[in-house]
Amino acid sequence: MPLLAARQCPRCALRFGSSSELDQHVRLDHAPKATRPEAAADVPESAALTHADSVPETNRFVVRAIMAAAVIAFVAVISWHVAALLSVAFVAAIAIHAAARADSKNRS
Repeated sequence: MPLLAARQCPRCALRFGSSSELDQHVRLDHAPKATRPEAAADVPESAALTHADSVPETNRFVVRAIMAAAVIAFVAVISWHVAALLSVAFVAAIAIHAAARADSKNRS
């Protein structure tokens, strides 16, 4: 039975299957804090909160879009005409929602 050579990190107990994985781990996970990309970036705290708040809403939009596409695909098997109407309604709903969000952002 062949044995796989595991390369262990010299600074922790993790083991890797290839030397490139080990090199990447050492470079990214054991780098001094001053050279880490996230430490070097000077991001204002308010910008980080804005991005964090928008992520769940983006994820909800993606899930809803995938569900709508699945429904449209299922309906398309039965009737192309109804699927076309659903597609137009879906695009119109997205446009209305985007316009309402832009209007609410402009007011605040």
